[in-house]
Amino acid sequence: MTILFVRHHVANYEVWRRVYDSAGDMQRQRGVTAEAVYRAEDDPNDVLVMHQFNSSDEAHSFMGNPDLRQAMPMQVWTPARCGSSSTSNPGPTVGRAWKGTNGLSGL
Repeated sequence: MTILFVRHHVANYEVWRRVYDSAGDMQRQRGVTAEAVYRAEDDPNDVLVMHQFNSSDEAHSFMGNPDLRQAMPMQVWTPARCGSSSTSNPGPTVGRAWKGTNGLSGL
């Protein structure tokens, strides 16, 4: 199992969420087996998205697919407001799940 994490700052969470939810079929067709969205407590437009895939190759293929950019138009994004310019938009991170000592997978 592979997890893709993407953190970004959106212009308006409600607008972004409608667009994100409308892309559910495309996500499943591109290999997403589970997904979750988290919002920062101090800034509801600071969003962390988690997508689960069966393999690292599927996750990388998903991120490279032009359908993804078409599904999420540029007007829903804003530059991140934290960190330096090199860390403002850290981009996607792909990680493989591990089993912790407490029996939980992942985090």
